[in-house]
Amino acid sequence: MSTYYTSKYSGEQIDEAVKKIMDGEMTGDYADRQLSNLDTPQAALANLGAGVRPNIARNPAFAVNQRNFTSDNWTSGYGPDGWDSMGIGYLTFNGSTICCYGQYICQRYETGVIKKGKYTVSALCDGQIYAEMGYWGSEIAVYAISTNYQNGIASVTLDIPSDNDEVMGYIYIHTVTSGGEITYVKIEQGSTQTLAYQDSTGAWHLLPQPESDYATQLVKCQRYLAAMENHAIVRSAYVSTNFVDFLVPIPVSFRVLPTIQSAEKLVLITYPDGVNVSGVTWSIATKSSASVRLRASKPNILSEGTDFSVYTDSGATFFSAEL
Repeated sequence: MSTYYTSKYSGEQIDEAVKKIMDGEMTGDYADRQLSNLDTPQAALANLGAGVRPNIARNPAFAVNQRNFTSDNWTSGYGPDGWDSMGIGYLTFNGSTICCYGQYICQRYETGVIKKGKYTVSALCDGQIYAEMGYWGSEIAVYAISTNYQNGIASVTLDIPSDNDEVMGYIYIHTVTSGGEITYVKIEQGSTQTLAYQDSTGAWHLLPQPESDYATQLVKCQRYLAAMENHAIVRSAYVSTNFVDFLVPIPVSFRVLPTIQSAEKLVLITYPDGVNVSGVTWSIATKSSASVRLRASKPNILSEGTDFSVYTDSGATFFSAEL
């Protein structure tokens, strides 16, 4: 008795597949050539739609800018959240001259130890850039500078030989020529970058990055910096002989007890009279997950009034737990 096989493919599908084989369009490694057997692992990730490693860097696209930083001569201090000029001159933020961005790797402060292994820093840029990554502590000082910088991207890998709770890490991202603008930075564990891939035309494209949305990055940044906005008014929570405390709400808990920046913008007034109180010293007494205890100290403060309020004038006051 004859047995008939019923194909799960239509005649048209079979004809199409046979034609591809006969025309040389489908060989034994056809699936590999479409998915994983590509020129670079980054291109394979893009083709597969696969995930990439987490980014250690905060604010990698410089989108969070709580200070509203706009300087064309960024030579000291923090600019966009998480990024420091590292004290190097001739810097520009998203401008037309030489750019340099630096960030301290915060693992020591977040987990208590920088773990051994390979770390890669990479950056996308309109122009030429190079990346430097290093660390120091416990009489260790090691750094590496990328030698493969090119138009569009640079990356460098550094090997940390052992776990160390006294190590402080950092990165620098520099433009090589004027006119370059750095658009995205990544620090990750591993010996290759999963930031971007290069297409057949030579153009670089950002791979999908986890937790890259603004809201997620803002929360990460607010563990280091948060603002008491301009004209925000807070009533006293406790009045003592020589100081007044205010519970100021914060969006997320600071990583450590913060300090006050631009304390001169804080104004203490009596309540409900609204009389300004001069000669006050400001500090942060304690913190919780929801607030900081802002303290106004002055000898014999009670002689000024029985209750008080505080507000900010001429811009925001910042509470900083930055590295």
